[in-house]
Formats: sequence, C-alpha cells, structure tokens
Amino acid sequence: MDFLINKQNIEEFKYRIIKKFPQLTESDLQHKDGKEEKMLKKIAQKLSMTNNQIRSVISDF
Repeated sequence: MDFLINKQNIEEFKYRIIKKFPQLTESDLQHKDGKEEKMLKKIAQKLSMTNNQIRSVISDF
C-alpha cells in the first residue's frame, strides 16, 4: 500500500523518514500542498537515490 503524503499526515511522514534517514533535516522536508514531487526530488537527491527508490522506501511506511 502506498503511503500518500498530504496535509493530514505530513508530520507522520517527517517522523518516519527522519527516523530512517537521520541525515535529513527539517529544511529538507519543507512541504507545501501540491509540491510533494519537489520535496521527494530534494530528498532523493540528498540521499543519492532515484525518485523510484525513494518512492519504494516511502511505500514501506
């Protein structure tokens, strides 16, 4: 089941992703409604992962 990032669960998402990747910071996880793609690209880039890889990690949430 895919974990969807939205206004209701962004804090849970931040908690889970920082727990898994402590090198991420709050500024890496800046979220604006409708800009989830941009945030995911930034996360993937910082972690040296592809967008598909980061989506796979998130889907495990």
